[in-house]
Amino acid sequence: MFFCGEDGAITIQEQDPKDADARLGQQLGGYVVVARVADGAMGRVYEGRHAENKSRVAVKVLHPQVARDNVSVERFKREYETANEMNHPHVVKVLEFGSTTDGSRFLTMEYLEGEELGKVLGRGTPVSHERIVRITAQIALALEYAHSFGFIHRDLKPDNIFLCRTEEGDDVRILDFGSVKLQMEMGAKLTAFGTTVGSPYYMSPEQAMGKADVDQRTDVFALAAIVYEMLTAKVAFEAPSLARILVRIMQEEPMPQQGGGDRAGGARRRDRARPAQGQDRALQRRARARRRRDRGLRSDWHARALRQSAGFGDRRRARSGQVGRKKKGA
Repeated sequence: MFFCGEDGAITIQEQDPKDADARLGQQLGGYVVVARVADGAMGRVYEGRHAENKSRVAVKVLHPQVARDNVSVERFKREYETANEMNHPHVVKVLEFGSTTDGSRFLTMEYLEGEELGKVLGRGTPVSHERIVRITAQIALALEYAHSFGFIHRDLKPDNIFLCRTEEGDDVRILDFGSVKLQMEMGAKLTAFGTTVGSPYYMSPEQAMGKADVDQRTDVFALAAIVYEMLTAKVAFEAPSLARILVRIMQEEPMPQQGGGDRAGGARRRDRARPAQGQDRALQRRARARRRRDRGLRSDWHARALRQSAGFGDRRRARSGQVGRKKKGA
């Protein structure tokens, strides 16, 4: 459907004339847009090929109505700037950020093959403990790295965790640092007065209360909520409305239980679950503590505790790789 031919020419995806996309064939930055891949709430994702070396990337372009919103554009820009500062095997690599000829914005990043954790959980099938440990360890390593630079994700959720397929198993990438907060410096304000940042099912109590002084323990809480969902096949805090979800996060403790669950509005269903082990429940209670001082500052202890409860010992890294802050101009 689209490939680099023997003569080195870039072939563009064939289109249905009734649903043609004018961006196919355009060059955005150093890359030619060759195919539509997916649509999201913020924008459309394309496959791109470098105009000279034909390397493959993903190109994310904001929808026109989103590009007209200054807050959304600032968040999109921050997504690029934050990820561009980092060099970690479990944080998605970004390459370019720029404007399109029609006034939208685009972002190019490494092309990932696999699926979001949200799709895995959406099938309602159990996630093995060994797989949970592997996924959690990689997320924790990436969060600990980001936190060391003062970056707090604030919107960690299954749809922002991409699982690349490899022979060794899941290779995690954390996506979308657009909601990031800098501990040292807030930068441009990305929320209107009285609103919250983050996805409600994975918000910390301090986010649910609309507090601005969130720290890395907000990401610790979100990771714990994700692990709970992998262990039990249920979201940690279910309710029929956004307001009730936030109240439950602020006031209640989620209890492991048998059976499926569903998101408010029927967005996702859980048909099967299995009870969490005793050690898992203990570390989950700590990571999901409503009071920040009871939660712990680090994300990596959660992964180590899971490894120990599964009998894997205390290996601190899920995979090797060079990490560090990117050099200027790199």
